[in-house]
Amino acid sequence: MTYEIKVVRGENQGTLSFNSGSISVSTPCWWDPAVKVEAGTYAGYATWMANKIDPGSPPDNKPCPWKNNQKRRVGIFLGKGVPVVNRTRHSDDIFIHKGTDASWSDGCIVADSGEVLKIWNAITPKDSQNVTVIVEDQKPAASPPPLGRNKGYNPLLMCRFSFPPM
Repeated sequence: MTYEIKVVRGENQGTLSFNSGSISVSTPCWWDPAVKVEAGTYAGYATWMANKIDPGSPPDNKPCPWKNNQKRRVGIFLGKGVPVVNRTRHSDDIFIHKGTDASWSDGCIVADSGEVLKIWNAITPKDSQNVTVIVEDQKPAASPPPLGRNKGYNPLLMCRFSFPPM
């Protein structure tokens, strides 16, 4: 089975969406604007982060032997060579993981821990490239054309009065 996660970014916050079976998630998300992932489609998978520990991770977590066998943080890995910072470099360390605001991000996309865990638990098997992550930037709302620029529109002619001849 394949899964899809969609991230639609606004200026400082976005929406992360996921639907699979009875699991439906739509939650705010954030990122570090200085290390922003480029919009695009990424082939990823649910896994454990190698360098982040988290006591709240699921019990079937792989322990982290170099950190006293503490539990590693769960996340959705976006794959290797993810372009960041206006394509000036690539990263092998971009995840969707828990966080409450952009300060939790070093380039990753972060969202509420409970919502990330719902998504992570729904994806099986783990460590299998079975997740498509779509990152897109929200299109700005179309603004109305400037006054007086529309053909046939003149604000001075909006009201028509008829005056008797003098």
